[in-house]
Amino acid sequence: MQLIMAPTWMLSALVLFATVLATSATLQADTNLNTDFDYFYLVRQWPATFCNDHYCTHRPPKKYAFTVHGLWPQRRDGTWPEFCDAASNLNIDDIEDLLPELEQAWPSWSSADMVFWNHEWTRHGTCAEAIVGHQHAFFQTVLSLHSKLDIQEAFNARQIVPSNYVRYHAEGLKQALNDAYGVMPHITCDAQGELAEVWMCIDKKLRPVDCVDGPHPHRIAQLRHRTASPAGSATHLAGVAASAVPANFNCILVKIPELNKDTFKAAEKAAAAAVTPHKEGFEDLMRRQQTR
Repeated sequence: MQLIMAPTWMLSALVLFATVLATSATLQADTNLNTDFDYFYLVRQWPATFCNDHYCTHRPPKKYAFTVHGLWPQRRDGTWPEFCDAASNLNIDDIEDLLPELEQAWPSWSSADMVFWNHEWTRHGTCAEAIVGHQHAFFQTVLSLHSKLDIQEAFNARQIVPSNYVRYHAEGLKQALNDAYGVMPHITCDAQGELAEVWMCIDKKLRPVDCVDGPHPHRIAQLRHRTASPAGSATHLAGVAASAVPANFNCILVKIPELNKDTFKAAEKAAAAAVTPHKEGFEDLMRRQQTR
């Protein structure tokens, strides 16, 4: 039998490719274990875009309101720590007094709220504990930042309101927030150019600062290769940014859509089918809390 040998250059290329992949995976794994970071992303989402793009388990409020996605430690080199204490599950008793505000400002649109909050605490909050404190302090800090850096208030001051027909220049949205709070954010869109999320940079003294450098290419690459799991859901894989932020950080003309009622109605069956596993996940989490 005659063996067919691959050309030397091909073998070298394969070895190099495998080495790059292994190095990248090792780098991210190693940096995940390092809890040092440089600043936070305070991430808020526009519910109508999310629910137009994905199924929602309940209808967003009619009131013009952005909701919290999370507060994420970030490094300037584009890596970020996560799951710094994966065994630290959220204790609902610790945040009981915050529940009414959390339900309004930080709801999950596609899973039980408690499952989403537990995910955000375990993945991101545990890495911020040295700065913001334990569970109650973490959630209180995020709610406070969300209230102080009110997106819709800044947009309203510039007559920027939801519309299915009007498009705004992304620079105009950024400038509205700069006028209100003195810092430039990141504006992110879905594939249709509809506003998905607003990312504001927060320093380690919990002050807003300019997002001057743009999202690091490493994070953009992670977002583009994220799982299908949307924001507001706890079903994300480690190492992949949990975001409904789309493949497009460079929005130019942006629509802030109203909720597509027909799309939402058509998605209700899918949402109903999805409630069961989310409910089971919530009940499992509550059982673990009771046995602690």
